Amino acid sequence: MDMIFIDTVSVIIAAFLFIIISAFWFSNIMFKKIYFEQLGIEEKAISCGWRKWLGTILVAFLFSYSMALLQALLGVMSILEGLYVSLGLYIGFLLPSYLMALMWANKSCKVFFIEAGYWFFIFLVLGGFLGA
Repeated sequence: MDMIFIDTVSVIIAAFLFIIISAFWFSNIMFKKIYFEQLGIEEKAISCGWRKWLGTILVAFLFSYSMALLQALLGVMSILEGLYVSLGLYIGFLLPSYLMALMWANKSCKVFFIEAGYWFFIFLVLGGFLGA
């Protein structure tokens, strides 16, 4: 098997993009108020301590590295190919799990669209970026 090259700088930038998108998506500007309201959570009850930020950073790097590794294994060489792979992963794996949660976990449609839309956006942006 040939050596697989993963651009570390691209993974770091992709992880940074992941964190920025996450912070923006669940901010007051976007969906924070509706999301908390639909989940029945008071904003004061949520703490944003260092452990949650550390966890977010770790998830961002894990996701970015995994996407980069998969794209390297598949020989992705362009933004369009990266988008195609990430869209396929999203539709084939992540979307069905959110649809099951919508059907069986009594989540509202608003929560479904906020969460599923968030991951759709993450997959497309990072998939396209890492495919370039």
